[in-house]
Amino acid sequence: MEAERHDDRSTHRALRRRVVGAVDLGDDIGLGVGDLCAGLVGAAEEHEGEHPGEEEAGHDPDEPRVERVPRSLRVGVAEPRGAPGGLAEVELVLHVLSIGHGKPGMRSEEWAYHPGVSEIGEVLAAIEALSAKGERMALATIVAVRGSTYRRPGARLLVPEEGSPVGNISGGCLEGDVADMARVVMDEGRARLAGWDLTADDDAVWGLGLGCNGAIEVFIEPAEKAAEVAGVLRTALEEERPISVVTVVESSESGVEAGSRLVVKPDGTRDGSLGDATVDAAAVEAAIARLREERSEVRTLVDGVRAFVEVLDPPLRLVVCGAGHDAIPLVRSASVLGWNVTVVDDRPAFLTPERFPGAAGFVAIDEPVEAAKAAQVDERTFAVVMTHNFLRDKEYVRSLLGSPAVYIGMLGPGARTERLMMELRDEGVGIGDAARARIHGPAGLDLGGEGPEEIAQAIVAEIVAVKRRRTGGFLRDRRGPIHDRPRPGTEARES
Repeated sequence: MEAERHDDRSTHRALRRRVVGAVDLGDDIGLGVGDLCAGLVGAAEEHEGEHPGEEEAGHDPDEPRVERVPRSLRVGVAEPRGAPGGLAEVELVLHVLSIGHGKPGMRSEEWAYHPGVSEIGEVLAAIEALSAKGERMALATIVAVRGSTYRRPGARLLVPEEGSPVGNISGGCLEGDVADMARVVMDEGRARLAGWDLTADDDAVWGLGLGCNGAIEVFIEPAEKAAEVAGVLRTALEEERPISVVTVVESSESGVEAGSRLVVKPDGTRDGSLGDATVDAAAVEAAIARLREERSEVRTLVDGVRAFVEVLDPPLRLVVCGAGHDAIPLVRSASVLGWNVTVVDDRPAFLTPERFPGAAGFVAIDEPVEAAKAAQVDERTFAVVMTHNFLRDKEYVRSLLGSPAVYIGMLGPGARTERLMMELRDEGVGIGDAARARIHGPAGLDLGGEGPEEIAQAIVAEIVAVKRRRTGGFLRDRRGPIHDRPRPGTEARES
């Protein structure tokens, strides 16, 4: 039985090399599923009689093994758009899952994920590391989706010429395919817009299943464009304010090239140009609207110009008031998500990187009532009060109620929170419905958590729910799709 399984794996690998290896992804050709199936039959006939283990006989045990698992033969061919030789040429996309594209030479540890770095920061670090070495790379970004997909617009995958990709766009279904196309982009030096459609039941060709039933469009750019993206990402992270980036993904307009970018800030100021004043004006209008909605989507700016209007939010800002032992797992859990965590306390000895290695900063105060001002709490800030001292907690909450903090979490039973609110009202603090809605006490979703670690998870989960404007609860009880569906005209196009 084991020998049969080995033979099947060897056959799959050989078939993929012969069928996929013969396809020039840069050619402007149409290739039907029937043609590929015919090629498979021929390749299978040629394969008969070969030794099952011949392929692996010369494999170097010290070299990373590359396993390629054939999946589907669905081919998506986009209609020609724009001028010849540009991004809009006919694209051939062969859907074959590849696992383990990493090559020796570039260690992924150089940008390995670590607490305190969000996914966007991880990709940024990788781009900057590769750019500093002058190495080739390509950056793939989801710009549109349709149906059920694992990731949403804005998800990124950085593919270096050497080493493992960084990021995630599908949870494993398409990373190999995108990496193949990314290497084509590196060789050609021009951007491409590619589509993958998993909505049809073509997996019967290979007899393998998939976890998603949707379609995505991915914009893939070469190294110099990836470096531009790095600059934009760095701005969003360092300035700690949302920005919108408008990237042209298709254009038949003279002077407006695919890959052109325009950065728009919430006040309407902009950096860069797409190459045409009318297109720029349309881009700014679309960007401001998307910033207001906190939504990224592909848009048609003017006839012949399609662009990805992306909203880049800096990492969520969490202020933890109280540096007790149960704050340690909360800071750790938040930092693993890439959140910017500040710990506030009137005991400086507790505010150390050794105690809170994931914290981005510490604020030592004399009195809790100074907390909001000292920590520079703004409308993006989520705060959790956890000193376990009623009087201190009351002063922290007094301070936070006078700030624009969007969320004020409190530990302890509901009766304690109500008593604290009552005393603040008696002392002249106005707590209207809007202010009371910001207070979450007890903090956290109802997970039945026991102990600091589980309680920290419940609090983090509630903050995510508030940020995403969700109520929490079981997804099985949710009516409708898990994610909001794209609006008409913004979905991934059918192939």
